[in-house]
Amino acid sequence: MERDFMFLEVEEIIRKKLEMNESITPTGNPIPKLTPDTVIRDLNMDSLDLTELIIDIEEKYETEIDEGDIQDVVTISDLLDKAEEHLGQVSASDSVQNLKNKHNNKE
Repeated sequence: MERDFMFLEVEEIIRKKLEMNESITPTGNPIPKLTPDTVIRDLNMDSLDLTELIIDIEEKYETEIDEGDIQDVVTISDLLDKAEEHLGQVSASDSVQNLKNKHNNKE
């Protein structure tokens, strides 16, 4: 269940990035359906976009992902794996619970 929640959070970050960057999603083109198996490059995200995405995720989860770790990232699921690995180093369950609380307070 926590993985599903993380996907929803990361999906929201990606959607905001796609909506804000017309070079990724030109005006009028719908944002594709995102799944854990979505290939990040298929979203027309270049290495700078991926780096910005990693920074957004690091801020969201209050963690740091090593630059070397992102070289293996191909899909959104890979990105979740990297975030989970680093969250595990700083008590993943506490961080995810805090995120759930923040998310619930927004509603």
